Amino acid sequence: MALGLGRPWPNGRQGSNCFISMEFFVKKTTQWLGGAFLVACLIYALSPNLGTLSAKLGFWEWRNHLVFFSGVVSLAFMALAMLISVRPSWAERAMGGLDKAYVLHKWAGIWAWVAVLVHWLLEHLPRAMVKKGLLLPPGPSAKLSLSPLAEKLVRSGLHFADFIFFLMLALMLVALLRKIPYRFFGYAHKLFPVVFLVAAWHSVTVQLKAQWLSSPAGYLVIALALAGSIPAFISLFQGIAKTRKVKAVVAGLQKHGGNMLDIRLETPPQSFAHSAGQFAFLSFEHDKEPHPFTIASAGGSPSLRFVIKALGDHTFGLMHRLNIGERVEVEGPYGQFHFRDNKARQIWVAGGIGITPFMARLDELEKAGPYASPRPPIDFWYCTQTEEENRFPENLEALCQKSGIRLYRKVAQKGELLSAEEVGRAAGGLQEAGVWFCGPKAFAQSLREGLKRQGLEGEAFHCEAFEMR
Repeated sequence: MALGLGRPWPNGRQGSNCFISMEFFVKKTTQWLGGAFLVACLIYALSPNLGTLSAKLGFWEWRNHLVFFSGVVSLAFMALAMLISVRPSWAERAMGGLDKAYVLHKWAGIWAWVAVLVHWLLEHLPRAMVKKGLLLPPGPSAKLSLSPLAEKLVRSGLHFADFIFFLMLALMLVALLRKIPYRFFGYAHKLFPVVFLVAAWHSVTVQLKAQWLSSPAGYLVIALALAGSIPAFISLFQGIAKTRKVKAVVAGLQKHGGNMLDIRLETPPQSFAHSAGQFAFLSFEHDKEPHPFTIASAGGSPSLRFVIKALGDHTFGLMHRLNIGERVEVEGPYGQFHFRDNKARQIWVAGGIGITPFMARLDELEKAGPYASPRPPIDFWYCTQTEEENRFPENLEALCQKSGIRLYRKVAQKGELLSAEEVGRAAGGLQEAGVWFCGPKAFAQSLREGLKRQGLEGEAFHCEAFEMR
């Protein structure tokens, strides 16, 4: 099976933008999503509604139960998405990297929207069917005696219910439709905290109508609303990861073939400690929207290097608008693409601009010199579309020789496509090997499947799952 590079991946995290169904990652994501759903089930089990469940309930009674349950489920998923959105360190540790936490954030948002859709349809569709004569209206129900203040609070929450649904629908379409430019996605995403705060208000106030505050469920809903509201306010007031931000200045710029921009940033001494393979969010003076990029240099110095390929609106803009002396805000470091495993051999595979984390690791090995701790033998496969791209960086051969790394080059334009069988032969078998991959999504998926057939363990394929949308 021969593999090319596939299409360039979208603007965003460069050097590590792929998604593969790693067993551990899928298991973790499922556990967190399942946990949010179980929290919603627990809340509903502790609510007054549970006592009215019976097999003799009619359509309208079951509809009322599902309306409340879908509302609690949507709040649980929305709270989880909001908690991850502020990039807490616990999420990175729990998921094995911020990249994977963001995939969880994405799926929590999708399931929240599904629950909101079900909630809205259950609320409005039966009423519309009654008006059309397709469904019998519900019988008279006992009216609750609410104080004037409670009545106003309930009405205020219900007033915004439709607003939540239609705004969330629009924002989810912007987030999921890749044809919509990334900058619009960035602007639209800033409205999600507002959506959550309105949804939280609706969830808390509607309890007055159902008398949930007479049970533990009511206070658990309030706790869930607060858990999501705190990060929502942090986001609205620009407080995300404040302690992980440093100021930097563009100290060097160099353009390379293949639309690649080599940037060197100067930061205050000892202000940014990172390891090879990690990434940072960069906010430029001419464009304040933070974008994630892999760090292409080793830690331990006040200079940071980033190599960025022009693939989208933002990165093309950098090629023409970035200047020496421009101020940059650096946030991070993030990620756990750390090259640490317990395997007898490592295999590195870089696809195009996916070379950047390996540049950082080679820089790290060069600086360690003879004092470096013992490490396994390494085969490094560097795959690009064109020969011009493959010549970058110019000192790659020398760095690999100095560190005792076997370098193999592949150029798709010349018909040189990497195969899993070739990787296995060069390594002398894959049973004791660990693969560190960085490149396009399709390339990662195909290579991993081929290597597994050659005997590679599923957990031995390391690849970040960074997709901003």
